[in-house]
Amino acid sequence: MIRRDLWPLLGTKVRPTIAATFDFRDAAAAHSEMERNNHIGKIMLTVERP
Repeated sequence: MIRRDLWPLLGTKVRPTIAATFDFRDAAAAHSEMERNNHIGKIMLTVERP
């Protein structure tokens, strides 16, 4: 079952590929990167805590 066999591996042995990270204020640049479609993996926005 997925819950029994896969969920425990997430974050340990199974990790997403991160292509790029952008500050939340640069969301437009992240969107442009996504539209170019030259990446493999996730494009992430980061947010600083106050």
